[in-house]
Amino acid sequence: MQKEVPPNNPDTSITPSQTSPLLMGFYERLRAFAFRIPYAAFLLWPTIYFYYSIYAYQPYRVFLVRIIIYALINLIVYGLAYLLAGSRERATVGTVSFFLSPGIVPERVQVFWKVHPEALLIPIIIFPLLRLLRIGQRIDRVIHLAVPMLMILLHFRLVPRWVKYYYYYRKPFPAECPSPTIRDTSYTYPDIYCLVFDAFGHPDTLRRYLNIPLSYPNKLMQEGFATTSIHTPFKGTLYSLYHFLSPNGSYWSSSFKAHVSQWGAYDIVAYTSLPLTLRERGYYLTGPLPAYYALQYMPCFSFHSYNNIFDMTFPYAPHWGVFAWHYITLSQKTNLPIQTNPTFYYYHLLTSHYPYVFDTSGHYHRSLRDDMTTLRASFIYTEKLLLRLIDDIRRGRQGNPRPYAILLFSDHGPHGLAEAPYDLGRDTAQLIACSAFAALYTSWELPDSIRQAFLRAANYQDLGRIVLQIANPVSKQVSAPSSPMEGQ
Repeated sequence: MQKEVPPNNPDTSITPSQTSPLLMGFYERLRAFAFRIPYAAFLLWPTIYFYYSIYAYQPYRVFLVRIIIYALINLIVYGLAYLLAGSRERATVGTVSFFLSPGIVPERVQVFWKVHPEALLIPIIIFPLLRLLRIGQRIDRVIHLAVPMLMILLHFRLVPRWVKYYYYYRKPFPAECPSPTIRDTSYTYPDIYCLVFDAFGHPDTLRRYLNIPLSYPNKLMQEGFATTSIHTPFKGTLYSLYHFLSPNGSYWSSSFKAHVSQWGAYDIVAYTSLPLTLRERGYYLTGPLPAYYALQYMPCFSFHSYNNIFDMTFPYAPHWGVFAWHYITLSQKTNLPIQTNPTFYYYHLLTSHYPYVFDTSGHYHRSLRDDMTTLRASFIYTEKLLLRLIDDIRRGRQGNPRPYAILLFSDHGPHGLAEAPYDLGRDTAQLIACSAFAALYTSWELPDSIRQAFLRAANYQDLGRIVLQIANPVSKQVSAPSSPMEGQ
């Protein structure tokens, strides 16, 4: 009897000797694919932005949100360069020239870049001229590979900085944002609007020394606001806001600026207590993302408008970027939805801050040099904006039964006035820079003790203490007093 021979099926198992060539082939294809990706076509601008944001101490989460926006704009520029230049290699060089040209042109030309947004069209016009150049694939590949390598190196720089601050300087870690321990279920805690007008100074000082006729204090008093003068030894936003946000902390005076500079404590507002206390009382803290980067570290805040890329880390348009930031921010409503939790709404504006890019009507002022005329125009517009925002807030309160308060103040006055072209003298310039103004409105009648405390407020810690006193239960049956501003 013949023995059955099993069918000659091939063995599908792979021996170790066969595995290596297969894996090596896969890795070679993966490596080739990785080296062919045009990284600069979508990563160049995010890399430049991250380079600037490190030096500006921009929170990393802002970079993560905006990287998609920057990548899309990067792709648009690369696409235009490809269409006009005629090859991928020339498109890569064109993209690099577009994003780097504002920083490498002569200083006189840089002023033009800063003031006129149309200057961004110049590199696009130059794209077709790249057809005259012969650019090889080797240069193209070097540029593309240099971009992700730079991005990786920039991330590595975060590590030694983190070690330096928290282990070498013994910088404490910020406290975690607490969970609310007091819940407002009966609409008794008031909403609070905090409007900060950067470098807006004091109206009396501005009128006396700069001949800027501002009448908003009288108009505010007619609308039920209490007003007071603030005296500050500082002429910087970070120092004033730190004290406002630390009402129960120790007061730092002359040593504060040295401390911030020496220890690199530009995120010092992350260690403040007022936001933590408001959060414990059930407050939702929000507002447009401040253009002043250091304030983005304020704890417990859920800022919005992360898609607004025209802040202080925008490296190409310091002048028209300031205007674009405010145009985008001011186009959003300040209406607060009726909700269970009270809201602390923080609004920080730099319309009265250098560079002075607004005319008296709020249009873009194309000036190659700031002077007293541009300064006055921005301040006159800021007064109009201040009154308009109050009107918008009151309009948005219609139908909202929750009581509310509006606190507005300037963090300091305009500085740099001792130098050209202002030349006011050092003592006068210092007096103007350290002047400030505050006003308070509440839709319910304040206890006389709180009102008198506000009128006697002498510094920003006093204003922070007023906020703590306001952020307490108010009778549910309060109603806002009628105002000539309402219904206009």
